[in-house]
Amino acid sequence: MSNNLKNRRKIANKKRFFHLLVHLLIDKVSNISLSRIIWHLVCFFVSFLIVVVVVSSLRFMINLPNYEILVNYEPSSITRVYDVAGNIIGEQSAEYRIPVSFDDIPKIVIDAFLAAEDKSFFEHNGIDFTGIVRALIQTVFRLGKGKTPVGGSTITQQIIKSILIGNEQTISRKVKEAILAYKISSIIDKDALMELYLNYIFLGNNSYGIVAAARSYFNKNLSELSLQEAALLAALPKAPTKLNPFHNPEYALTRRNWVIQRMYHENFITRDKAIEAINTPLTLATQNKNKAMDSIYYSEYGNQVLEEAKAIYGIDTVNESGLVIYSNMEKEIQHACVNALNKGIEKYSAENGEFLSVIDHIPNYDSTSHKSAKIALLRNLQTKFLHENEVTYHDNVISIGVVDKKTDTYLSVLALDSTIFTIAYNKHNNLKNTLFNIGDVLLITKNQKNEYIPYRIPKVNGAIIVLERFTGKVLAFSGGYKNPLLQHDYFNRAFFAKRQPGSLMKTFIYLSALKKNYTLSSILSDEPISLDAGNGVIWSPKNWDDKFMGNISLMDAFALSRNTVTVRLLMQLGLPQVVVLCKQFGLYDDDIDYSRIGYSFALGTLETTLLKITSAYNTIASHGHKINPQLINIIYDKAGNIIQQNEHISINESYAQNIRDMNENTNKDYETFYDISSQQIIEKNIALQALTLLQHATKEKFQNTKLSNAGGKTGTTNDSKDVFFIGCGDRYTVGIYIGFDTPKTLGKNAYGRNIALPIFVDFMEKVLPDNVVSLEQQPFVLHFIQ
Repeated sequence: MSNNLKNRRKIANKKRFFHLLVHLLIDKVSNISLSRIIWHLVCFFVSFLIVVVVVSSLRFMINLPNYEILVNYEPSSITRVYDVAGNIIGEQSAEYRIPVSFDDIPKIVIDAFLAAEDKSFFEHNGIDFTGIVRALIQTVFRLGKGKTPVGGSTITQQIIKSILIGNEQTISRKVKEAILAYKISSIIDKDALMELYLNYIFLGNNSYGIVAAARSYFNKNLSELSLQEAALLAALPKAPTKLNPFHNPEYALTRRNWVIQRMYHENFITRDKAIEAINTPLTLATQNKNKAMDSIYYSEYGNQVLEEAKAIYGIDTVNESGLVIYSNMEKEIQHACVNALNKGIEKYSAENGEFLSVIDHIPNYDSTSHKSAKIALLRNLQTKFLHENEVTYHDNVISIGVVDKKTDTYLSVLALDSTIFTIAYNKHNNLKNTLFNIGDVLLITKNQKNEYIPYRIPKVNGAIIVLERFTGKVLAFSGGYKNPLLQHDYFNRAFFAKRQPGSLMKTFIYLSALKKNYTLSSILSDEPISLDAGNGVIWSPKNWDDKFMGNISLMDAFALSRNTVTVRLLMQLGLPQVVVLCKQFGLYDDDIDYSRIGYSFALGTLETTLLKITSAYNTIASHGHKINPQLINIIYDKAGNIIQQNEHISINESYAQNIRDMNENTNKDYETFYDISSQQIIEKNIALQALTLLQHATKEKFQNTKLSNAGGKTGTTNDSKDVFFIGCGDRYTVGIYIGFDTPKTLGKNAYGRNIALPIFVDFMEKVLPDNVVSLEQQPFVLHFIQ
């Protein structure tokens, strides 16, 4: 038999067997009902799915993220800055979040989130199979109507999605999510998971977690929330941006009421409470204007502390770690400080007519653009200049035009009451001498005739800083003119503006002389002097009154601020000696080329900052002890552990209180409260003589006042571009300057004594007690040479 024949027979046998098998199956199936066939198919399909899930799970188990990090996971939280009394003066965070423990979360809040997101949270093991089936059924009907699918994620799954695996819409992500939810539920108890969820969740309006959201939407603590407010928070996780009640109140109200209904159906609340809550209108927090006004006093200090913390620990640590920073700011002193500077700047501006009219300009403004585009521009201005949610829009005043006296064109502006207005050009509104352009933005106010006129903001600026003697605490400062209408990020002129100190430099030249055995009664010469300034230029310094007094004592020469005497004294001492002393006092950076300094240095031509020169004067007031200015007293991590402490302030923490208690004490020995281990720049007796000079310089100004024992030095630069005063009182060393940001003359009769010194007096009268102790334990005894 051939091989081909054998093969044909084998094939024929197989065909007969296959046909026989098919006939047998058909006979069997014909005897089974249709329902049984469907049941077998379903069982096959489910079995197939189980096999797929198991196989997928085994594969995904290999690539699962480290879920155990959730055991000790802590979301980023806010770093806060406090003043000495515990008032918040600054905050910084990548996400605005205030953590809360589970035990401090009201039951009504938890119930609201359970009803809205996961009613069986405390019963299931991370996966709610009933909820998944329900979601699948709802999704089928929704897809038939062209709507989006319904999610079936539990709160545990939401935690995993947000923290561990992201929001990718894939089957593998859902499988991982389910596996992780089950595993996490076995190692973390439900209370801890709920705490993590309610602290981590984003609820819109830059609010992360329920505490931040409660404050953002209602300006309340959690314990103060009503049923309907808790329901609104629970309504937000679904779509926090779309449901933002500030922007979409009707949508938010509908969702809130749905949550209330769910709470009733799950027996968390009674029917009566549900009806009452649903019928309660949506009520949100309004801007606390008093608080916003108050922020101009302390926000700058808080921001500067945060910048210092970031320089030490890094931006990420400050943004995420929830540090607790106690600063040295004292609220009453800060208020007095800001008010005194503002008052002095406004007084100068009123007397000299230096004001800003245009506060901003919108480039490329198109007056023909659509109304919505104009509203967007004005909203940008709102966030830049005004407080949130205070601007209203009216059709007839939405455009910004040009003031034209021929066409009487209207100009839209931002007004004092934070409403958009238009004003017309006419002879009564004081605009005729001011040039405006399309897109200019002004602030306006009403005059006595009830007409809207521009609100004028001073062009001149300045700074003030208050240090505490012996401790170096920065008790207060203001880096520029503060206007509650303008929410700019102010440039901190107190710390960073470099200005010529003018006559303030004389103090350190006289200090150098006292170190060289000059005395307060040494006779100096106030006569004309001419010096070679190089390149054929002759420099002849003059006195402020263009007069010369001949022979004069060192003490009187200082008090009368004689320029020629100071230049002669510098020549006698030698420039290098004085420069070394100034470096020891920290007046200038080490990288300055001191070889290029001439004798004009005696009159303060080399720039420095108000902070540095005030600190140098504070060294004199502290009997020669150098203490660097301190914004920060102590820093804690969020667990309450000290990570930074100002040891010098800690050693002398009793100083402030003890110094106040000494008002009734005749034995005023400050050294008993002072850390004598700090660096001594000059000897105590030299510092006391310098203080005597400062007291003598202000004797006529301060006699018969609270400041009779204070002392200080005025400073006026060339052409009166800047004016200064630094004063030393019992507890305070205060530095002040006034000047234009782009230096120009303040006027022919502008001096430190009539512009800066009155600011010091105003401030000190606000903060000094009625019974003021003297600067020293005893007056310095003057030994005049006969």
